Amino acid sequence: MTMSSIIQEMVLKFLSDKQEHSVQEIKHYLKERDIHDYTEGQFAGSLNTLMRNGLIKKVDRGIYSIKLRSENMRKCFVVSPIGNEGSEVRKRADQIFKYIIAPVCEETGFEPI
Repeated sequence: MTMSSIIQEMVLKFLSDKQEHSVQEIKHYLKERDIHDYTEGQFAGSLNTLMRNGLIKKVDRGIYSIKLRSENMRKCFVVSPIGNEGSEVRKRADQIFKYIIAPVCEETGFEPI
């Protein structure tokens, strides 16, 4: 695992409390986790990558927070057989949507429709 990916993983973990945190707080968290052999470029690049990927947001100068799932939510339009109400086709389609498609979509940041 590269240093940048380690930083990104730790930043996401730290910001998962859904609070706003300063760069200094993030660096302190990294230091507590014995992660200190990184350059300023790796740190800044890691934050930029997380922002570019829509996982964190810059609230103010040097202040970051995690993006809530609802802020990141993209839509996934699902096309499947519908069938008549109460039919086997309908029951099967509803089960596949509810137990397979919807959980996977939500886990990957999509709103299943």
